[in-house]
Amino acid sequence: MTTRILPAASEPEAARALVTLLSQLPDTEPAPPVADSTALLDTLARLAAESLDELPEVVLVHERIGPVPALDLIRDLVLRFPGVGVVLATADTSPALLTAAMDSGARGIVALPLGYDALAERVHAAASWSTGMRRHLAGGTGAEL
Repeated sequence: MTTRILPAASEPEAARALVTLLSQLPDTEPAPPVADSTALLDTLARLAAESLDELPEVVLVHERIGPVPALDLIRDLVLRFPGVGVVLATADTSPALLTAAMDSGARGIVALPLGYDALAERVHAAASWSTGMRRHLAGGTGAEL
């Protein structure tokens, strides 16, 4: 199964770095990056309007996304699109930020600068969670989880 990933980063260099590394991951399909929180929410809303199956399994949010702060954006994303796994890319990997990210609904954080192994692990975990959540939301019994 191919994992669809939507990266969101306001800085062009950060967006290029995200897409470059994401495109190296096996069985992934990174979408073109979105440049801000408004574009991200609009893109996801458009995809959901077509079909919930069109939503990416993973959204990768860069810490300096704007205009909405990253943690507030993540909270909004998981409320609007509960079947999407969100990962925060951040230079601050302290326990306090990890707790705040998880409280906001992120499925994990990945350290900046990005490393292949850490990114692959977080994307895979978020995609697996997304698959299970989508089954649950679709009315599955959970026995297949």
